[in-house]
Amino acid sequence: MSNVDDKQVTEVVADGLAQTTLFGGTSAALRARVAAASEIRRLPRGATLFEAGQPTEGLYIVLSGQIKLFARADNGQEKVIEVVPQHGHLGESIVFDQAVHVACARALTEAAVLRVPAAVVLDELARDPGLAARMLAGLSRRLNDRVRDIEALTLRSSVRRVVDYLLRAQARQSSPEQAGAEVTVSLPFSKSTLASLLSVTPEHFSRILHELQARGLIAVNRRDIHIPDVGRLAQAA
Repeated sequence: MSNVDDKQVTEVVADGLAQTTLFGGTSAALRARVAAASEIRRLPRGATLFEAGQPTEGLYIVLSGQIKLFARADNGQEKVIEVVPQHGHLGESIVFDQAVHVACARALTEAAVLRVPAAVVLDELARDPGLAARMLAGLSRRLNDRVRDIEALTLRSSVRRVVDYLLRAQARQSSPEQAGAEVTVSLPFSKSTLASLLSVTPEHFSRILHELQARGLIAVNRRDIHIPDVGRLAQAA
């Protein structure tokens, strides 16, 4: 980390690690070691974290902002694979394969990312089996997500993919007491990014939203999607 002798910076980063899905629940000593041995990268919106084909350097922890993981075709077209939010992580494959990145990563918003060198990760995994279990859980989640993505792309219509995304977002953003009631879902990123994530063009995504709105199933206000009846939306074809 830059200014690793600055105790205050190290403590702030260590506290930030406590909020992450990977390091939450680990010991304060482990988080302090990781913070001191790591480097913070501050990325403006649109800046590249890494490109496909570049050697892997370590594990990346998103301290703030959002990082877009995507594939790029030879013609420049992009397919969003995942949007990693604050407190998320990417690059777990360094534990098993320290070759090259297979996808690109770019800051979707202004972001701060902690790069934890591979050697540090491997050392801490040897010290703390619980950390290894968390990392395996993260890899398992990503594998399950990719299987669901393939299923949705091959077996479900584009309308169904959009509806399913809205229902998942509603479940994440609503409390159990709100189940079945009308809700408003706030899209976490731009509609163009979401369209790519759902494997539709931005134009097609807009048409789907307009169609759902014309049927009274949603009301669109910029990134806010009001759902007057979750049950009715769930039955949309």
